[in-house]
Amino acid sequence: PSAGEMDIHINTNGTVWRDDYYEIFQRFRSVDIGISVDGIGAQFEYMRYPAKWSELEQNLDRYQQLAHANPNIILSVCATVSLLNIYYADDIWRYFNNRGITCGFNILHRPLHLNMRIAPESMKQAVAEKLANTPVKHLVPQIMMKLENDEPLLEEFWRVTQGYDQIRNENFADTFAEVYQLLKNTLP
Repeated sequence: PSAGEMDIHINTNGTVWRDDYYEIFQRFRSVDIGISVDGIGAQFEYMRYPAKWSELEQNLDRYQQLAHANPNIILSVCATVSLLNIYYADDIWRYFNNRGITCGFNILHRPLHLNMRIAPESMKQAVAEKLANTPVKHLVPQIMMKLENDEPLLEEFWRVTQGYDQIRNENFADTFAEVYQLLKNTLP
């Protein structure tokens, strides 16, 4: 079949743009572009190291222009929620909604040390309260589930996170200040 008879779906992290996308994508019957973005601003940069938020925003503008110019193109964002970003899920949703981009969510299951279900009960309650009356309240039951052996997994979370902070010259506590406050009592 020719391109005009084909529907395609593309997943991208949004950090790459090619000017020939305009020419290529308009050839297809439909193009569904899904951009994977797990945070906004500094949190995006932390989770998608070494990506830069300013470059992603520039590419989002380009993808939106492409979609507005071609009715056969559908643009959406999908964020994978984890221990790092579940507290901010409503902020992520709101940012993309304000840009006119549909935002959905995946649940991170592995690696287990980033699974939001290892969060202590106090953090789970804080997330539940924050997200309760938001468009992302459907995520609350996911974090409320218990994951067995969470103590060693929280220790692994801290070990890995502190290692990345050292190697990358970053600071989890500054970048995810609210989550850090909710987790600091679990520091080994």
